[in-house]
Amino acid sequence: MVWEGLSEIKDMNDNNDKIYTEAWKKVTSAQQKKVLDIIINHKKMEAKIVIRNSFYLFVFLCCTTNVIGQSITSKYLMFNETKDSIVILDAIMYYKIDNNLFDINRYEQIDTLSKKVMNEQRFISVEKLWNKGKVISDSILKAGIKLKKNKIIETSNEIFENIYVIEKISNCRYKRTRVWWVDY
Repeated sequence: MVWEGLSEIKDMNDNNDKIYTEAWKKVTSAQQKKVLDIIINHKKMEAKIVIRNSFYLFVFLCCTTNVIGQSITSKYLMFNETKDSIVILDAIMYYKIDNNLFDINRYEQIDTLSKKVMNEQRFISVEKLWNKGKVISDSILKAGIKLKKNKIIETSNEIFENIYVIEKISNCRYKRTRVWWVDY
């Protein structure tokens, strides 16, 4: 309290350092000790807050970096002609894979791939996509609760930006279609 009042007072040269020095000399040693203890405790509290917030930030970044890494990579589903189908509902075409609908026309991104490129792709099942989506959304939710900043995931398309369905055209050519997962 002594220092707060003195911070407003300045000497004739617009300098308050001498005022603090003079005031410090006039304060008893017990009062000086109290002031120093207050300053030390304040610095300790600031350090604890910084360490705690740094820890929360670290945990959040670890979770989100892992989540972002998993979600940014493209996900490939193989269209199996024997068990999957193409359906039209309300004039919209969908791939129906494992009883899940994938909107074919939403992105209008269709291209062809060679067999060599296809051999380099890693495929995922719809079930594994559901499971990965649940794990990722749970980790985002937990990190958000710790930081008191909740993010609501409305659809798995927010987690997996690039979902492709691969359809075999011939023995050496494949059609790749970017799709919107109708998971709601």
